[in-house]
Amino acid sequence: MAEKKYDFIVVGSGGGGSVIAWMLAKAGASVLILEQGEDLSHRLQDSAQNTPATVGDFNTAPHNEYQYRARKPDFKRRPRGDYNTFRRTSDEAAKPFKNGWTGSVVGGGGVVWGTWAYRPLPIDFRLASHYKNTSHFDTLASQGYSVADWPIPYSDFEPFLNVAEALLGVSGDREATIASIASGPWFHALGKKDKDFHSQGSPTTWNWLDYPCPSFSRTPVGEAAWWGMNAAKMTPCPLPSAIVSPRNSTPYSTRQAIARVLAGWKKEDRPEFWQKPADELWSDRQRQICNMCGYCGEFICWGKEQPPKGGTAAILELQSMDNAEVRPKSKAVQVLYAENTQRATGVQYLDLTDPDKPKKREVSVNTDGKVILSCGAVQ
Repeated sequence: MAEKKYDFIVVGSGGGGSVIAWMLAKAGASVLILEQGEDLSHRLQDSAQNTPATVGDFNTAPHNEYQYRARKPDFKRRPRGDYNTFRRTSDEAAKPFKNGWTGSVVGGGGVVWGTWAYRPLPIDFRLASHYKNTSHFDTLASQGYSVADWPIPYSDFEPFLNVAEALLGVSGDREATIASIASGPWFHALGKKDKDFHSQGSPTTWNWLDYPCPSFSRTPVGEAAWWGMNAAKMTPCPLPSAIVSPRNSTPYSTRQAIARVLAGWKKEDRPEFWQKPADELWSDRQRQICNMCGYCGEFICWGKEQPPKGGTAAILELQSMDNAEVRPKSKAVQVLYAENTQRATGVQYLDLTDPDKPKKREVSVNTDGKVILSCGAVQ
């Protein structure tokens, strides 16, 4: 039975795939996301109805240390070798690779991501120039590294970093972060042999927006580390984290955070997509405040209704849009390709609804459609 065709098929529902799918759907395109894992958000939220371990607005059932540390069911991640084999050349026998993990659920790595959210620095956009100024470029090339400058300067990219922090709901202390960078010996060492290093201004002149949420309070262990770093004449700062801070006085409104970014971004400088008002870009749903369970980097964090963790925020937006579909238990195995047009035409995948009896299926894109692979940083 012929399926409908899509403008875009996105393989992978993590932080990259879900956000690009959201932007495309908001721009009016029809979008399908294929995700190899299942959708656990409803399962975890529904479990709150069957357990007394529900506190306030949070389902604490997923945050059971004995269950996840000792019994290790680990239904959210799989070793890479469980799904894929790898080879470096066509002559090499393909073998499983087992030294890595994937976030194999709807939300992908955004579900189990530890949420650290440092933005890049201006130097990261001009590394080739930097290494040429420090006479290290030829050495790196001889070791097999290919280093290039970005085709755009950091200043052009900065508005999109503000947008990303708004979508993710980053908590942090901007003033402390900049002070920590500015005082770091590593930072000053980078500029000693590079006359252009500070061409885009020193950290104290960067005009970065404040983080959307205040920084987290320090844990007892964090407080001890803070004292030690201060005693060592270092300048510590809170880790910017893409979780709604417990110090927020109200749940997090992504729409309000987007509106704040747009207000400081000249309209004539914005691309067409970002000309829209915030209430057309994002729903009025609000994300819950973090309940400090302490398992950010290991556990699925959907909250009871809306996730405190920002890596999955775009998935919920997509699931409420008529022109977007998230299809779980769909393991992509091949990108279909037309030799005559030299274009991808669709994706072949395994329907794992019944994992013991997988069914081979195909989905196609429209004539001018595209396939986007966003199936994991580790893959």
